[in-house]
Amino acid sequence: MDEALRIKKMIDDSIKAHSKKQTAETLGNRRLYIGASDLASASGCLRGAAVKKYGCEDEKTDLSFQNLMSMLRGHAMERGLFDALKPYVKCMEQVTIEFSVSKIRHQFHLDMVILRDDGQGGATVDILENKTVRQEYPVLRDSYETQIKVQLAALDRFWDKPAFFVRNDLM
Repeated sequence: MDEALRIKKMIDDSIKAHSKKQTAETLGNRRLYIGASDLASASGCLRGAAVKKYGCEDEKTDLSFQNLMSMLRGHAMERGLFDALKPYVKCMEQVTIEFSVSKIRHQFHLDMVILRDDGQGGATVDILENKTVRQEYPVLRDSYETQIKVQLAALDRFWDKPAFFVRNDLM
């Protein structure tokens, strides 16, 4: 194997390991709960969503170099956007809503929550969900729209309940 291929393999292996570690640290064991994206993926194919959720982890995840680099760019963009907004608006990143329905655990992860004064002593809550840094999606995918609707419904339902936690103290 020539030097360039060894370097590419080293980078590829490192990014895969980093991605797996970051997922475990930020989302935990995704087999232990149902997330908003799991529910959203069912809008396309319920059987496919179940296989993807409970099938073999390696088979359901695209660990290609290109996909992992795209996810890293997305996370860097989220962080950069948060850093730019934080001095000027009340915002929190990586907010999780956790609750159970019929003993089934749910965790919905919100990339960013922005709180704005509604002018009447309350707050308007906006969520920002980053799906891609690619320019090729001019129309919102059905699964993305479903995920956001599920997140908004949970936000509304559990707003005054102890169902929220934030990965970092960011307010």
